[in-house]
Amino acid sequence: MADSSSRMERLLVILGGEENLPPRAKPVLAKVEEPLSPEPLDIVIDSVSVTQPKATVHSNTPSAPAKLHKSAEPNPVQPEVARYPFDIRKGESSTLGISFVPFQALTKYCYKYIPNHLGQRVASAFFDANKIYDTRTWDLYFVSTDYSGVRTFVTEDQLQNLIDDINSELKTKLAITDHNRANGLLIDFDDVSDILRPRWLGHCSSREQYLDWTSRLESEAQMALNERLAGRADLEAFKAKMDEAAEASKNRSKAKQSKKHGEVIIRRQDMARQNLRAQRYLALMSKDENLESNLIDWNMSLDFPTPYNFESDVIFIAIDVEAKEKASHEITEVGVATLDTRDLHDVAPGNSGTDWHKHIRARHFRISEHRNHVNREYVQGCPENFAFGTSEFVKIADIGKALTACFHEPFSRPDSSTKPTHPPDERRNLVIVGHDLGSDVNYCRKIGFDIFNRGNILDTLDTTAMYRAYENNPNSTSLGRILYGFDLVGWHLHNAGNDAVYTIQAMLAVCVNSAMRKGSAEAAQQSEAAKEQRKEAFVERALENAQLASEGWDLPPDADGGVPVLPENGSGDTERRHD
Repeated sequence: MADSSSRMERLLVILGGEENLPPRAKPVLAKVEEPLSPEPLDIVIDSVSVTQPKATVHSNTPSAPAKLHKSAEPNPVQPEVARYPFDIRKGESSTLGISFVPFQALTKYCYKYIPNHLGQRVASAFFDANKIYDTRTWDLYFVSTDYSGVRTFVTEDQLQNLIDDINSELKTKLAITDHNRANGLLIDFDDVSDILRPRWLGHCSSREQYLDWTSRLESEAQMALNERLAGRADLEAFKAKMDEAAEASKNRSKAKQSKKHGEVIIRRQDMARQNLRAQRYLALMSKDENLESNLIDWNMSLDFPTPYNFESDVIFIAIDVEAKEKASHEITEVGVATLDTRDLHDVAPGNSGTDWHKHIRARHFRISEHRNHVNREYVQGCPENFAFGTSEFVKIADIGKALTACFHEPFSRPDSSTKPTHPPDERRNLVIVGHDLGSDVNYCRKIGFDIFNRGNILDTLDTTAMYRAYENNPNSTSLGRILYGFDLVGWHLHNAGNDAVYTIQAMLAVCVNSAMRKGSAEAAQQSEAAKEQRKEAFVERALENAQLASEGWDLPPDADGGVPVLPENGSGDTERRHD
């Protein structure tokens, strides 16, 4: 022991003192069945770290070594493998210019957004038994905040593709309407910041996958709006959009149906007001009630100029857009038609306004990049059959500039050498006309042209609404059928240039014929008869549907239920067909 002590003293002299000794090495963990060091250890058991406290030392006698007995090395914890992994792009923000559909609202489309008499047919073919989830692949986006919870969305294009398939298979004429847009079925997020826009989730092709994803999203941290975005101007706009999405996704109720019917009445009155305003712009009526007595005398003949002033001295501009059937974000044609009411002074309208048709100017733009594309599946396209001039090929990058020129002097005159009829700096009042105008407005935004980005637009008119008010018809009518109803010929429909012209012709026909039947007892009787006829048709259809719904439930008196039946394909649907 003394020899050992002297060697230590010599070592300390060589090192220059105890402070120069190397640090004590950390103890090594014992292997299984090995004795542990009496020093304190960090023992790892089942991936949880437990520190053994240091014992109080009362003597220099070392305590008996402890032993750790384990039969085997601990298995490492395996991460849970998700059955439906998220897309690697999950969380990427959506781009501007996309309209979104709340996905839960889309799954209720057949029950909530189409005429009742079509609901069951559409539901059976496309929605019931999870078909809406399991027979299509959806491009899902999501929003997850403490205000909205988890909300999922798809793009307008996917809703349009679904509607196109329904129309093709069931021979219906469903469409996305302005009413749908106004009531939350379509929502755009262009006026909120990137952080609040829907984010990419992934491609979803089954209800099981959808429920798995949304359940996992709900367990993730949600964006705290008031903490992160308090005071931002776009926060309230975002909340309003989430409220619209929530309302659009709810089921119908009687109270809501009653409220909705009141809203329908208001919209119908707005449609009727469109007709009256358009008649005033066309000098077919006046705000001055003292002039109403002149109307009956003028109605006797359409071979004389109108007796009133052309209110607001407007220019009508109609716009129509054609897009690819399977890729509606790719625009192929744009048509613009213009009617300046100054050209109608001292000109008799003629039957259904036909004598005014010669004053309609038109342009037809074809997108150069899609010049070889022709729609054939749902409608027969005819881009080469522009009937009112010569088509103009324009690159997609230049179409916005070309359309902007149509909203300035010389207003759709393709020949730039044409002399202006009024000073170039004069600001004229513009009235925008369309057939389902909201759809064309959104198409224009996709190509970077905002119709309403100008200060001299006075009004908008939609010929679908105007004709519904004229006919007192709750359903929309195609442009071709409107023309047919007024004995007008529409050649080569679905050419954007032609359709823009026909839209103005339809507006003129509605206005002239509306003005003619004012004060006419015969016209009033015809209108009431048409209403009664529609009521009878609705009642007959309702009785037929009720009869069909009540059939097939009764079994013979000796029926005993038959053999046990298990669900087929795990779907939970126990109904089997016995052909």
